[in-house]
Amino acid sequence: MKQNTARTWRWWGTAVVIILLLIGTLLAPAWRGKTISQAGTITGIPGNKTVFIGVSGVTWADISAEKTPTLYDFVGRGSSANLVVKTIGVTTCPNAGWLTISQGVRAADPIEKGCAKPITAATDGVLPARVDKARIAGEATSPFTPPETTFGDELASRGMSVGTIGSGAALALRTSTNLPAGQRHHANITYTNGIATHPADVYPAVSQADLVVVDLGRVTNTSHAIARAKGKGILEDMRAAFVPPVARSVHATAQISALDRELGELLDVIDPNTTIMIGSIADSDSRTAQLQFMSAAGPGITPGTVSYTNSTRHRGLVQLTDIPQALLTLLGQQPIADFVGSPIAFHDDDAQATPDIVAELRDNNARAIAVRPAVGPFYLLMSISAGIFLIGSLVRWWRLSRAGKTAILSNTQRAIGLTIALLPAASFLANLVSWWDAPAPTVAFLGCVLGISIAGAALSRRTPCAAGCVALISATTIGLDVVFGSVLHASSVLGDQPQQGGRFYGLSNAPFTVFALSMIYLAFVAARILRTRYEQVAVPAAVMALGIIAVVIDGAGSLGADFGGVPALVAAFLVLLFSMGGRALTPRTFAIIFGTATLIGIGAAFVDWLRPQESWTHLGRFFQSIIDGEAINVVYRKLMFMLGSAPWFVWLLLAIIVLAMWIWRDQIRVLTLSAQDSDIRWAIRAMATLVVVGVALNDSGLVILLLGVAYGAPLMMATDTRYHP
Repeated sequence: MKQNTARTWRWWGTAVVIILLLIGTLLAPAWRGKTISQAGTITGIPGNKTVFIGVSGVTWADISAEKTPTLYDFVGRGSSANLVVKTIGVTTCPNAGWLTISQGVRAADPIEKGCAKPITAATDGVLPARVDKARIAGEATSPFTPPETTFGDELASRGMSVGTIGSGAALALRTSTNLPAGQRHHANITYTNGIATHPADVYPAVSQADLVVVDLGRVTNTSHAIARAKGKGILEDMRAAFVPPVARSVHATAQISALDRELGELLDVIDPNTTIMIGSIADSDSRTAQLQFMSAAGPGITPGTVSYTNSTRHRGLVQLTDIPQALLTLLGQQPIADFVGSPIAFHDDDAQATPDIVAELRDNNARAIAVRPAVGPFYLLMSISAGIFLIGSLVRWWRLSRAGKTAILSNTQRAIGLTIALLPAASFLANLVSWWDAPAPTVAFLGCVLGISIAGAALSRRTPCAAGCVALISATTIGLDVVFGSVLHASSVLGDQPQQGGRFYGLSNAPFTVFALSMIYLAFVAARILRTRYEQVAVPAAVMALGIIAVVIDGAGSLGADFGGVPALVAAFLVLLFSMGGRALTPRTFAIIFGTATLIGIGAAFVDWLRPQESWTHLGRFFQSIIDGEAINVVYRKLMFMLGSAPWFVWLLLAIIVLAMWIWRDQIRVLTLSAQDSDIRWAIRAMATLVVVGVALNDSGLVILLLGVAYGAPLMMATDTRYHP
């Protein structure tokens, strides 16, 4: 009698929770979309004379009242943010940063190795022929296709007068034809030790222009620019994932002091009613990318605030590609439709004192810097521990099977499997504490992750379904983070490292894999609970409801904004639904499944495309590429990126493993859980479908495969087949 009562309570509890989650999830996109719209609203600032002062290599760690009094004072007068300067390669050279402003997409540096030297342009802004030829050659090696127009073209077509001072300014406002443009004047300047000499003396010659752009110089962390070998990008990326940045050199510190003095003199001669933006548009060394300094002050800009842009959806974080769009809005102009950046909102309801702004943005940069060298150690910890666990489990199953015994894991092995499966969720939860402020950040981070994983595994083992509890913790951690703005996803080992310029919001591939596999497992557990009553209605309804929850969280433009994940999720949940219904997975069934998944994925992109263009995520941009006939090129570029993300022998090894698993599939089935519990085949088939489709549709599909094995396999193998609701 008590058992029947417990089953009834579990049935109703599961049903009610699923219904509430479904309702909440369906309402979440509208709520989240509203908060994004409010945060990113660009107020109608009247057109005003604007000056952009560009530097290279200045971060918020350099800003203080003692060392940089001019920059520190400017922060209190304006709206500030960390600036992502990622272009092509591990770090960004100054000329690549300036060219990115020019063409509105990430640009390559014009030379093969090292950073190109400052250039000298004509008084009408025309670049030397050799410089323009090198720029064109750099574009040819870029994975990004620049628009036909440039920032300089747009300003000329709109009748805006332009003045430029220095090397980078000439690059930023070049015309696409490299021919003279009307109302354009350029002044060259001398650079001493990398810093512009007396720009205040040159400024009056261009001061009457609507927009003045000044290249104030470049800070380098050595006495000379360090060579960058573009052909070694993968190796450089791997090194950055393990090695922390070097400390500021004496040379760089002296440069920053000189730059601050020259900036002070320049600001003194600029009309106080002018809108001024200061931005560091490149890195200071070749080894470590960092977030850079950005601040703007003037009419219509709220002093003492933190800036916002829809391109990142994070308070205090903007991108280099946002700069030309922001300058146009400050000039009272509309953004350029073909540029990928978004305008910047230079206002906030929460005005702060200068020390608080500097501390907040410096801390955000410190977290981003600290998380990058923790990526490699975390992946090694997860991969090696998962590999040892899987090999040990298979060996135990093989020995027990040969002895004629039931192949089950010991309690210790199951606890280890649960701990390993919790590592991804723990890596996000660790960001709730300031581990990056510790003397040894990577050690502190790994300690937090292991502590959370062990505690979570111990808690899970006290529940009737320990693996289900682990899946619930993982899905809840990632799902709620998406709904509330990807706070844990930002600067995380499995999510976004903002200085790398990847995904700033929503679900990137690694957390998507963990979230999706967790939702599939929870659907499997819910189906086993609900089939005790009204099986023919309750079980399919529960699976479809949890599938809808997963698809909305992953695919809604205001939430996960993940186009590649939607078809994979739909296909996986349809496989789960058909498997539970006893339907054979024939080629015809798979055709129906994948056709439905494709249509739903395109439908999600269409819904995002219906929003205003400035609010599009990459879903809406992909749908626009379908309209423009460029979708095949986009898919091809992503496929080539995925194939090039690993050496050929990695793909060969994967092919051999897949072939071996297919040949010995019957023996594997006997050794694994599916031989003991036929129901578990539902989840295994659905998870395998998700991984295969996810790898095929995403440009970093290897990450999905890795997480599918390192998270999904321990989760499934730690399942207690003796538990039946």
